[in-house]
Amino acid sequence: MEDQTIEVLKVATADIRAAYTQRYTATMLVFLEDMRKGLAAVGMDAKVFAPYPSGNLRKADYRQAEAKYRLVRTHFRSVKGCLSMHEPEIVVEKEDSEPRLRAQAKRDADATVDSYLHKLAGKIGKPIVSATTNGNIWDYATLTVVCEDGETQVWRTNCIINRSCLGKIFNQWPTRRV
Repeated sequence: MEDQTIEVLKVATADIRAAYTQRYTATMLVFLEDMRKGLAAVGMDAKVFAPYPSGNLRKADYRQAEAKYRLVRTHFRSVKGCLSMHEPEIVVEKEDSEPRLRAQAKRDADATVDSYLHKLAGKIGKPIVSATTNGNIWDYATLTVVCEDGETQVWRTNCIINRSCLGKIFNQWPTRRV
């Protein structure tokens, strides 16, 4: 029965999914642009912009530095194969970096919206036969559902996108029954 509810909710929230995916992708592209600018400011030297973290950092600082190190090396490649410890690591952006980032953003956004729909189905608590949305998910969208037993429920949701101290994007979907 939850599958039926999820399918009805997917149709009703298609516009919300599209808007969220667009916003999430734009946020991810800001990260890439920040890396481009930061690297350009230091002569494209990845060792200066995102060095491998040293062991004397606090745990949170170490994880943040490590995440930045890995993110840069995911989207940029070294122009020289073998480096000595003291040589600069000059990098260039990988050719497929932006398309891969866009594809990953789409997958992440879809997974997030699907997670939200499953959470919402659990809150509704019973099979639904129809659902309609009204409004913008960032400025309080309302979802009106009609359950199989004839009950009408109205839910209000807004989406908050945050960024963790490690640079990971995550969202919050506070949803309350009206």
